[in-house]
Amino acid sequence: MPHLTAADAALRFKINPRTLEIWVDRGYIHAFSDQHGVIRYSTEEIELGFVKYGPRRMRDGRKRRGVKAVPIVVPEAAAIPEVVHQSAGHTATGEPRTVQSVNDAPEGR
Repeated sequence: MPHLTAADAALRFKINPRTLEIWVDRGYIHAFSDQHGVIRYSTEEIELGFVKYGPRRMRDGRKRRGVKAVPIVVPEAAAIPEVVHQSAGHTATGEPRTVQSVNDAPEGR
């Protein structure tokens, strides 16, 4: 029966590490502290909790329902156009931009 850290258990069960703390506070599972003071959770106890308490109290992140993702076809790298970032102080041809001052603005505005 392996004992995992909060981060490892969260990755394994696809939940937030804070969720484990909430489940411990509510008494659904127990937390154990190893000799280094690291809090660990029993994978077997979490699995049994999913069965005992059901999805209303303990939702298993590995069994998410809802909108199914649709894969997108990504074109090959050669087909993707290269993006060139331009400096704000130059035009597309590389010439410096001339900035019109407020005093040079046309009359009547």
